[in-house]
Amino acid sequence: MYMDVDYFAQALANFDPWWMIALALVLVLVDWALIQTEALMTVGIAIFFAALLNAVDVAPIIQLWSLPILAFIAYSVQRPIYSRLASKEKPPYEPIDNEVGSEGTLIVRYNRSTAASHYFKYKENIKLENVPEETVDFVCKVSLEDGRVFPAIIQEGVPVKDGSSVTVIGVQNGALIVKQL
Repeated sequence: MYMDVDYFAQALANFDPWWMIALALVLVLVDWALIQTEALMTVGIAIFFAALLNAVDVAPIIQLWSLPILAFIAYSVQRPIYSRLASKEKPPYEPIDNEVGSEGTLIVRYNRSTAASHYFKYKENIKLENVPEETVDFVCKVSLEDGRVFPAIIQEGVPVKDGSSVTVIGVQNGALIVKQL
């Protein structure tokens, strides 16, 4: 049996728009609440806009050929919609300039590098050979009162102490400049 494009266009135009909207909402809710793949959300959004075209009685052939375009548009805009629905916490790429004045706790971790000097200890007996020096590095972060953790830059000349209370006085290259209280 031969089926042409007009048959599919007429079949799409005969669907009730309210059932299409209901199907679209079910697909979006199932994807958002259960599956969380964003694939059904794309299809649901495309069906929703196809239902709107169906409700305003657009020509059947235009409704049919608008489905791929609507699917592409839905795919393009689904990411911001999905991130607003699914995430309640701030994304890490949001500006942190509004953290100035916040208070938190300083987290300091020291890392003493002694492995290189132990491994190259034999060089002490060889003339013109140097043993690598031991280095002590430290990582400094600030844990704000709401639980978020950011890299911290401490004012120079101030002794660094783990667990001390700090206040944020500025932002530099994604790190918070802090002053100990």
